[in-house]
Amino acid sequence: MFVDYRNQLSGYESQFATLVNNFLNEYDTLVTASAFQLGSLFNREDYPAREQIVGKFGFRYAFTPLPTAGDFRVDIGEQGLSELRDHYESVLTDRTTTMMKDAWDRLYDALSKMSERLADDVDPTTGETKRKIFRDSLVDNAVDVCKLLKHFNTTNDTRLEAMRQQLEDAMRGVDAQSLRESDLLREQTKTKVDALLDKFSL
Repeated sequence: MFVDYRNQLSGYESQFATLVNNFLNEYDTLVTASAFQLGSLFNREDYPAREQIVGKFGFRYAFTPLPTAGDFRVDIGEQGLSELRDHYESVLTDRTTTMMKDAWDRLYDALSKMSERLADDVDPTTGETKRKIFRDSLVDNAVDVCKLLKHFNTTNDTRLEAMRQQLEDAMRGVDAQSLRESDLLREQTKTKVDALLDKFSL
């Protein structure tokens, strides 16, 4: 019943798109109505722009094969089988892309937070520098990312692995207390972290 099932989903998707479009067409009018109803309690910032609202809606589905790729163990005809294979390849590609983006995002997030917290605050009036306060988790999170990305690099991205190894090297022998106590260690660690961050713009 693959074809029937797919056609039913397509019908639901079409209905969904119509309803979303109807809502979006009325959205600005609804916001204006809320402004009149709420009066002084109305806060425009409580209502995202229409362009942001669009991204809040989604209709997705995926056909996943039984364990052995290509062996669906059901007679759906050659055309249906070919369509399922193409669909699965597309879904797999999308999921892999999403996973790899998440891996890069995790690495960037750990690096950027560490760079920001290891930088000194400068008093604009006196020019005096003061160390920023940070938790032990600043280092722990960076170490955890290194461990995680060993298994998260599903496409064997050599650039990601190289940067993971460099972060791992930068964190070797480093702990939060040592960073708080040693200006030299803090400066050296920040230099290494910033060098990795610079590679994101290449």
